[in-house]
Amino acid sequence: MTPRPADTERSVMDARAYFDLVDAISAAKSGAVLDTVRERVSATEMHASERRAIARMLRSRADALRLADADKRGSPGSAV
Repeated sequence: MTPRPADTERSVMDARAYFDLVDAISAAKSGAVLDTVRERVSATEMHASERRAIARMLRSRADALRLADADKRGSPGSAV
């Protein structure tokens, strides 16, 4: 069976690399660490849908870190 052109042009990411990035995002404890992970993501070849999923995870983790930082500083509105 001959592969379709879309299949041969698609960048395929190793599952282990994908989950390593997911784990690194989850483990990031600071914005600086998350920036390092972003650099790894930028340097990694992957399919567009994988890149979108990773980008969502990065945004979510960055938001969580910002909220945690605001909580530590006791910013107004952070107490529930």
